[in-house]
Amino acid sequence: MLEPNILARKLLADFYQYLSAEKRLAKNSLTSYHHDIGLFFSFLTGHKQQTITANTLNQLQISDFRGFLAARRNGFEGRPVGSRTLARNLSSLREFFLWAEQRRGISCDALALIDSPKIPHSLPKAVSPQIAAEILTEAGRVERTKVPWIAARDEALLYLLYGAGYVLPRHWT
Repeated sequence: MLEPNILARKLLADFYQYLSAEKRLAKNSLTSYHHDIGLFFSFLTGHKQQTITANTLNQLQISDFRGFLAARRNGFEGRPVGSRTLARNLSSLREFFLWAEQRRGISCDALALIDSPKIPHSLPKAVSPQIAAEILTEAGRVERTKVPWIAARDEALLYLLYGAGYVLPRHWT
């Protein structure tokens, strides 16, 4: 696989600096952006079989982005990834191209036409009967609210919800 060229490395470094200094993102977010955009440039260099120029980035098509996402799903530069990672990759690309348009005049309209992958919703996890009993006991403690009727109300409401099958929160405060 071809390495990203000098322009791509410069854009990536400038984008990283922007995210760090101006947006003040957390270290893990910065690492994720850097990784995602670096993977895209690496893919693009091999996919286009040419050095990346501003003109190359301006002329990207939907098929280029879909190719990247398909390659990521199938394990490009690592193991295969799921929908959440692909959605994050696409979000990183959108943020990068927004920055590139504002700061470098690089515009890519094709990216706006790509839909994010559907992310499956996970079902809530039920608490054990012992933890449910602890939550119900905590809800009924007068010391928690300092008002007896509020504690009784909270306890009654949680008994009703638990009895109806609602998943109680693990940390009741």
